[in-house]
Amino acid sequence: MSIKVLNKAIIENLIGKFALYFVHIITLLIFSRVFTPYEFGVIASIQVFILFFQLFSDLGIGPALVNEDEISETQRNGIFTFTLILGLLISLLFYFFSYFLNYYYDGFKYQDVALVICFSILFTCLSIVPVTSLTKDLSFIKLAKVEIVAHSVSGLIAIILHSQIDPVIALVSKTTTYSIIRFSISMFWSKKTALGRPSLGKNITYVKKILGFSLYQFGFNFINYFARNLDSILVAKYLGNIQLGMYDRAYQIMRYPVMLTTGAFSSALQPVLSKSRDINFIIQVHNNLSAKLLCISLPITLFIFTCSSEVVLFALGPGWSGVEPLVIAFSFSLPIQILISTSGSFFQSINKPRLLFLTGCIGSSIFIICIIISMLFKNIEVTALAISISFIINSFSIYFILFKFGFCIPISGFIIRLILVVVNLSPSLFMFYFISNQFIHGLELSNFSFLMINLITLAFCHSFKFRFIMNQIKS
Repeated sequence: MSIKVLNKAIIENLIGKFALYFVHIITLLIFSRVFTPYEFGVIASIQVFILFFQLFSDLGIGPALVNEDEISETQRNGIFTFTLILGLLISLLFYFFSYFLNYYYDGFKYQDVALVICFSILFTCLSIVPVTSLTKDLSFIKLAKVEIVAHSVSGLIAIILHSQIDPVIALVSKTTTYSIIRFSISMFWSKKTALGRPSLGKNITYVKKILGFSLYQFGFNFINYFARNLDSILVAKYLGNIQLGMYDRAYQIMRYPVMLTTGAFSSALQPVLSKSRDINFIIQVHNNLSAKLLCISLPITLFIFTCSSEVVLFALGPGWSGVEPLVIAFSFSLPIQILISTSGSFFQSINKPRLLFLTGCIGSSIFIICIIISMLFKNIEVTALAISISFIINSFSIYFILFKFGFCIPISGFIIRLILVVVNLSPSLFMFYFISNQFIHGLELSNFSFLMINLITLAFCHSFKFRFIMNQIKS
């Protein structure tokens, strides 16, 4: 496996992902002006549990199939049948679970929402095999087209339904229509893949063969899910749906830079690197990628921190000013989030899902402790800051385990390389911060003009380090 093959896969994935994230951003801009913080809060409060049940409908089957070298037609169809059975079971359980949510949150009839969501869970589960077929073939452009069409059409349907039915039901309908469209298109395109289009089969015993890999992957996802969503559960319970709506939008704004910078890399890494068993090549890819991501993430973080008020106004509109301090708190850990978001792909690529599970356990423990402590203050800004701190602490354990037990080499070379990136970029970062605060903030500009001038200034300041940045990106 060569660097050229990996770079080709990443470039194709980048093109698709950037197009998809453009649709995401447009959806965010429109939805934040159509739906209220309360409506977002209601959906965010149940979204936590939707993801939980969808997690069980996956069981790590997708990554496990990607990791397999050969899968017969009988085995493929058996797994597809298994996902159908699993999807039906999980959907039914979720509907009955919604009655517990009525008691827990005490203020909304969640079974009405759950009835719509059940179809989303079913079709998400059914999509596992056809989507994996496209992933194994590195058909990232097609996957992006699937996502773009599904998100665009489902978003349009939600907006149309907003004035026709309960806005909460209209908002949650996007999830269901998205899942149905995604399944339909991926099934159609999976016919010409190496794995082929799945159909119902009788032999579901092949699931046992991939359980060794998939259960550790599921274990990591399960623990990671519980930790990463505990904040939403506790905020909804003790601070209310309006505060949760603010918190959810702030976290979503901070997730976009992570998705934009690492989404394409993460989804392309495992299917490409799993074809190579050369540990030195994998280490080289990891270190080069980390340097690239740090070069990209530092300017993005400083821009969001410096222009937080304007970013929130542009993204969400005038009714979301309370989101700004939360965005600032989240921005402290943004470079770390971007760096560690690709680590799971490398654990998978070196076929060490146990280590991935271990890092998930440690990271979740850190996250839970920070969240529980923050709840004592009953302040949403403290909660956001606690999450940032947990990401920073967790990064130490992830990289220690990856290098000590995964790559089996000293971590010192990797740390020195990251430090050199920070040292080289610091003068240009400081220059941008100084110019923005001393000069640009004092000008009377429209919100859009302010953001554009800051972006141009940021690019100008980094032009002095153009050669260094390009060397890191090309490496």
